[in-house]
Amino acid sequence: MRYSLLVFAAALVAASAANAAAPTLSELMDRCRGNAQSCQADIGDYITSASQNHLICMPKDTSHDRAISDMLDWLRQANSEKPAMANGSADDAEWDAVNALWPCHKD
Repeated sequence: MRYSLLVFAAALVAASAANAAAPTLSELMDRCRGNAQSCQADIGDYITSASQNHLICMPKDTSHDRAISDMLDWLRQANSEKPAMANGSADDAEWDAVNALWPCHKD
Protein backbone atom coordinates (compact mmCIF):
# COMPACT_ATOMS: atom_id res chain seq x y z
CA MET A 1 0.00 0.00 0.00
CA ARG A 2 2.76 2.44 0.94
CA TYR A 3 4.56 1.68 -2.35
CA SER A 4 1.37 2.36 -4.33
CA LEU A 5 0.92 5.66 -2.54
CA LEU A 6 4.50 6.65 -3.34
CA VAL A 7 4.09 5.71 -7.02
CA PHE A 8 0.81 7.64 -7.23
CA ALA A 9 2.34 10.64 -5.47
CA ALA A 10 5.35 10.54 -7.80
CA ALA A 11 3.04 10.49 -10.81
CA LEU A 12 1.17 13.50 -9.47
CA VAL A 13 4.42 15.37 -8.85
CA ALA A 14 5.66 14.53 -12.36
CA ALA A 15 2.38 15.68 -13.87
CA SER A 16 2.53 18.88 -11.86
CA ALA A 17 6.12 19.52 -12.89
CA ALA A 18 5.14 19.12 -16.53
CA ASN A 19 2.82 22.10 -16.16
CA ALA A 20 4.58 25.45 -15.92
CA ALA A 21 2.46 26.38 -12.95
CA ALA A 22 0.14 23.98 -11.18
CA PRO A 23 -3.38 25.40 -11.20
CA THR A 24 -5.25 26.39 -8.10
CA LEU A 25 -8.63 24.85 -7.41
CA SER A 26 -10.23 28.12 -8.50
CA GLU A 27 -8.38 27.97 -11.83
CA LEU A 28 -9.40 24.34 -12.30
CA MET A 29 -13.05 25.22 -11.70
CA ASP A 30 -12.78 28.10 -14.21
CA ARG A 31 -11.35 25.67 -16.77
CA CYS A 32 -14.15 23.23 -16.03
CA ARG A 33 -16.75 25.93 -16.71
CA GLY A 34 -15.02 26.66 -20.02
CA ASN A 35 -14.54 23.07 -21.16
CA ALA A 36 -16.72 20.67 -19.19
CA GLN A 37 -15.94 17.64 -21.35
CA SER A 38 -12.17 17.94 -20.90
CA CYS A 39 -12.61 18.60 -17.19
CA GLN A 40 -14.80 15.53 -16.73
CA ALA A 41 -12.25 13.40 -18.60
CA ASP A 42 -9.42 14.67 -16.39
CA ILE A 43 -11.41 14.07 -13.20
CA GLY A 44 -12.37 10.63 -14.46
CA ASP A 45 -8.71 9.79 -15.10
CA TYR A 46 -7.80 10.95 -11.60
CA ILE A 47 -10.52 8.75 -10.05
CA THR A 48 -9.50 5.76 -12.17
CA SER A 49 -5.85 6.11 -11.18
CA ALA A 50 -6.63 6.46 -7.48
CA SER A 51 -8.98 3.49 -7.63
CA GLN A 52 -6.61 1.25 -9.59
CA ASN A 53 -3.83 2.04 -7.11
CA HIS A 54 -6.17 1.09 -4.23
CA LEU A 55 -5.90 4.55 -2.68
CA ILE A 56 -9.66 4.96 -2.46
CA CYS A 57 -12.47 2.52 -1.75
CA MET A 58 -15.35 3.39 -4.03
CA PRO A 59 -18.49 1.25 -3.67
CA LYS A 60 -18.75 -1.21 -6.53
CA ASP A 61 -22.23 0.06 -7.42
CA THR A 62 -20.96 3.62 -8.05
CA SER A 63 -20.78 4.26 -11.78
CA HIS A 64 -17.84 6.15 -13.24
CA ASP A 65 -20.15 8.97 -14.38
CA ARG A 66 -21.68 9.21 -10.89
CA ALA A 67 -18.20 9.32 -9.34
CA ILE A 68 -17.15 12.15 -11.66
CA SER A 69 -20.32 14.09 -10.86
CA ASP A 70 -19.86 13.58 -7.10
CA MET A 71 -16.23 14.67 -7.22
CA LEU A 72 -17.02 17.77 -9.28
CA ASP A 73 -19.81 18.67 -6.84
CA TRP A 74 -17.36 18.29 -3.93
CA LEU A 75 -14.74 20.43 -5.67
CA ARG A 76 -17.28 23.13 -6.58
CA GLN A 77 -18.52 23.31 -3.02
CA ALA A 78 -14.96 23.48 -1.63
CA ASN A 79 -14.12 26.18 -4.18
CA SER A 80 -17.06 28.34 -3.11
CA GLU A 81 -16.98 27.71 0.65
CA LYS A 82 -13.28 27.33 1.48
CA PRO A 83 -11.15 30.26 0.25
CA ALA A 84 -7.89 28.68 1.38
CA MET A 85 -8.65 25.56 -0.64
CA ALA A 86 -9.85 27.61 -3.64
CA ASN A 87 -6.50 29.42 -3.71
CA GLY A 88 -4.51 26.27 -3.04
CA SER A 89 -3.30 23.50 -5.29
CA ALA A 90 -5.90 21.79 -7.46
CA ASP A 91 -3.97 18.54 -6.99
CA ASP A 92 -4.34 18.82 -3.21
CA ALA A 93 -8.04 19.56 -3.56
CA GLU A 94 -8.56 16.56 -5.85
CA TRP A 95 -6.75 14.35 -3.33
CA ASP A 96 -8.90 15.73 -0.50
CA ALA A 97 -12.02 15.12 -2.59
CA VAL A 98 -11.37 11.45 -3.37
CA ASN A 99 -10.42 10.77 0.24
CA ALA A 100 -13.51 12.53 1.58
CA LEU A 101 -15.81 10.77 -0.87
CA TRP A 102 -14.35 7.26 -0.90
CA PRO A 103 -12.11 6.69 2.12
CA CYS A 104 -10.81 3.24 2.91
CA HIS A 105 -11.79 2.25 6.43
CA LYS A 106 -9.22 -0.11 7.87
CA ASP A 107 -9.99 -1.85 11.14
